[in-house]
Amino acid sequence: MSTQSVSVRYRPVRIGFLIESGNISSLVKAAEINTILWGGIHNPIIAVDTDVKKARELIELFNVDVLFPVDSSETIKKIVEEDKFRSLPMLHSLFYEDWYTKKQELAVLDVINLFDCLWEKEFKLRSRTYKSRFRVMNWSTESDLDKLFTLRYGRFPSKQLNLKYEYEELFLGGLKGVKTEVGKTIAQENAALRFINPILTTSHNLTGYFGEGANFGVYFGDHNSFDDLLYFWNLRAGGMILDFIPETMIAKYKTYFATLLRDFDKYPNRHPEFPDSAILFVKTNSRMDEVSKLLKGHKSTKRLSFRVEAGYTFNEPSVFYFDWQTANCGVDKSYERYQLSVSLPLKNFLVDLGRKRNQEIAINIEPMGEFGYEGHTLKLPFLSGFNEFFSRQVAFDPWKLKVGKDGITLIEEQNRDFVTVFPIAQDAIILEIFKQAGFTDVATSHPGRIAKNIVKQMGNLEDCRVFKMECVRKLLSSPDSISRASLNQTIKIDAVKHKDLILVRGQKEATPTKSDVIKHLLDKKLISIGYSLKCSNCGLMSWFSLKQIDAVWVCQYCDASNDASQQIYDNKSTDFQTSGLFQLEKKRQEGSIPVILTLLLLQRTIRDFGFLFSTALTLKLTEAYEIDFCVIEQLPRDHSVKICIGECKENGEIDDNDIANLKLIREKLIQLGMECYLIFSKIAKFTDAETARFKVLQTENIPIILLTGAELDEPMQPYWNSKDPSLPQKHAVSLEDLQRNSAYLYLR
Repeated sequence: MSTQSVSVRYRPVRIGFLIESGNISSLVKAAEINTILWGGIHNPIIAVDTDVKKARELIELFNVDVLFPVDSSETIKKIVEEDKFRSLPMLHSLFYEDWYTKKQELAVLDVINLFDCLWEKEFKLRSRTYKSRFRVMNWSTESDLDKLFTLRYGRFPSKQLNLKYEYEELFLGGLKGVKTEVGKTIAQENAALRFINPILTTSHNLTGYFGEGANFGVYFGDHNSFDDLLYFWNLRAGGMILDFIPETMIAKYKTYFATLLRDFDKYPNRHPEFPDSAILFVKTNSRMDEVSKLLKGHKSTKRLSFRVEAGYTFNEPSVFYFDWQTANCGVDKSYERYQLSVSLPLKNFLVDLGRKRNQEIAINIEPMGEFGYEGHTLKLPFLSGFNEFFSRQVAFDPWKLKVGKDGITLIEEQNRDFVTVFPIAQDAIILEIFKQAGFTDVATSHPGRIAKNIVKQMGNLEDCRVFKMECVRKLLSSPDSISRASLNQTIKIDAVKHKDLILVRGQKEATPTKSDVIKHLLDKKLISIGYSLKCSNCGLMSWFSLKQIDAVWVCQYCDASNDASQQIYDNKSTDFQTSGLFQLEKKRQEGSIPVILTLLLLQRTIRDFGFLFSTALTLKLTEAYEIDFCVIEQLPRDHSVKICIGECKENGEIDDNDIANLKLIREKLIQLGMECYLIFSKIAKFTDAETARFKVLQTENIPIILLTGAELDEPMQPYWNSKDPSLPQKHAVSLEDLQRNSAYLYLR
């Protein structure tokens, strides 16, 4: 068993609340439920109408773990059914009935855990008369601002939900809080800015990561508008520190607005040289002019800007974690499957008060390296609709695992102290992608299995750099055994071309020596040492490796027995011959070496971006197709997934049929929402006819990457030996860089 380190992050389960579009009472109800959830302020509320496109986009944008239908329209039921694996394991419901009290209890982390934490750390030793800044805001339900106040301050659910706990009483008692009146005067709302209300309390001890956009904002909108209130809630759920001012009362809220801006200034800027931005959301230019008058004379440490909204747009929302820790895990192999057993670090945000509450939390696990399970991965691509497949493969339970932009997340009980996950084979992920794209009978082809086994025989792709040497490729394609002298003549070292070609770890010189190459070929069993012996009966030559030789050998042609000792003594020399899989490869016109060299180049280029690969695949729609390889790139900037499929040749022609097949396969793949590149790789130079075909693809705006021996034989990185100062990206680090260089080198 080996060990490695993983990054572990705890967070609340992120829930998407589904409501009917325009139903403002359901919006208020969702806000009330979020008031009793730890992290509730960061849960999106998703409006659903007959056109479900926007709802689905919001579900994907926030990448919610669980969908909770507040309303029960047919459209909402359809969304829940189609995305049924966005659900909690076991219970599949946000609430469950307590067997003893027959009341409803939450299945995910609620604010009682937060109250317990603050009580133990902050208020347990305070005097009875001490009052904290935590406040329950009270207002009349008849107030015109009732709905706004519910979203701005939070409100504990009514008794209609039949909850087991009285959350308001626990808030007041556990946090040393008091009730405060708002809504009668603006002065009361100004005073409320100094306090921590129930909805803000749900963000306690949570830190946002990965988000984009402004940190601060003020939304000027209609306080009775469903759309304005919903947009305000979801902007704030994404991580923005945001408040709402009724657009018809801007002058009345002048002091309140000024207080908000001063509060924003109290936050330090993320960069010492550049101020954070604060956005003022308005719906019309006239409103912008009205707000601008309030800003006259105001000096802010933040960069104030307006956004006039014609529609509703969202930046990348943040993901909120309790903490970020490191843990050790053991890597083992059982029943032909790798498994990682992770000992979870302490959950410092929870305190043990003897309550037996096994609510669900989200545990994000990210390996710091992927060692000990070669060809497998836990760095899964963020693909919509793949949660069930990934969850069954990694955790067995189809509801337990969620794949997001932050990696894999397990939904587990809060008291769990270890978890076990199973890395997925890289080619299994790629096979599933093609299956979901509509292909049937997807499998690794016979040439693909040969290439895969050659890589396995070598150790990994990095150990295949010896194939960059033309003399080695020539040797491996030879059908006959060769003598020691011929072997030394075949292996030719080019001091310029082979400079910095590192074949093995610990290589002493930057340029490999002839003995380095031969030793490497023998170590990897690409060639074997033996004897060519002549049959005394039929006169034909047979070759035997050292492992096969014996005192008496039998001719494979005439079955005659021969004395090996005398012949070996007479020959006085040993011979060498390709061994293993290369005995098969040399019989094929187009071998595995071009595929392996292309994969090696791509790995060296995009290895930091979640590189996954598969060798040749057979695919079937109405007829059978084949691709020589498939590679996936996962970009950390926007979490997008790019896929490339390719055709490799050694000297053969890339014809119209090859291109037409790849175009057809590409059309299927882009329907999954992935950008798809076509790669054409060839050890020889491209012919004029091939270049003309590639130029047609370029006019069709199909991204293509072109590689020849000039790039494939580079010692470490493609283009490093290029002397052209106009090359777009000498140090290519992405598929996009390779595409730009290809267009410059071959399609001008």
